[in-house]
Amino acid sequence: THQTVYSYTSFVTLCHNKAHLRPRDTKYQICEDHRFVVTPEPSVMHRRADFFGNQAQFFTVQQNHDQLVVRVESMV
Repeated sequence: THQTVYSYTSFVTLCHNKAHLRPRDTKYQICEDHRFVVTPEPSVMHRRADFFGNQAQFFTVQQNHDQLVVRVESMV
């Protein structure tokens, strides 16, 4: 489990984010389950792998918020 909390002194109207929080499958480990939850709920969210196979999660929050919470749960 991983959680990051950003608290802002004033409202943020738009934020773009990129996170590398999904464990990578290798010869010695397999990520059997993975949950990626962002609060407030993103307007846009997608995932892609880079050249090396690392997963990157992209998300955009397009509403006023003074706190951003990114919570990830993985079963390896």
